[in-house]
Amino acid sequence: MFSLLTLLPTAALADQGAATSADPVDLAAYMRARIADADGRVTSAAADYAAALDAAPGNATIAAPAYREAMAAGDVALATRAAAALRTAGAATPEVALLPLALAAQRGDASHRPGDCGRRSDAADTRARRR
Repeated sequence: MFSLLTLLPTAALADQGAATSADPVDLAAYMRARIADADGRVTSAAADYAAALDAAPGNATIAAPAYREAMAAGDVALATRAAAALRTAGAATPEVALLPLALAAQRGDASHRPGDCGRRSDAADTRARRR
C-alpha cells in the first residue's frame, strides 16, 4: 500500500522548470509511477516513469526514479534515456556511471573494466598507493 508521503516529490517537478508549454509533465503518469513504485510493482512503475520522461525528457526529478526502476525492471532503453537526462542535468548519481558496465555484463562482454565507467582501474589504484 502506498503512503501520501510518496507523492510529495511532485512539487519538485515545477521547481525543475518542467511545467512549461514546451516541456509539459505528464503528472498522471508520474503519479501512477510513484504509486506503483511504492507498491513494489516494478514493471508498471517503469512503464509510467517512461511515459512521464517522454513528456519531460530533461527533468531530473523524473529521471532519477525512472533510472532506478528501469534497472530493477531490466528496461535498458529507459535506463539509458534516464541516465542521459541525469548526466545532462548534472544530477547523475555514482551508479549511473556503472550503466555501461551493466550493459556489457548483460551482453557477456568481459572487455569492459571498472575504469571504463569513469573509475580508475585497479592497476592505477595500486600505482597511486605506492607513491
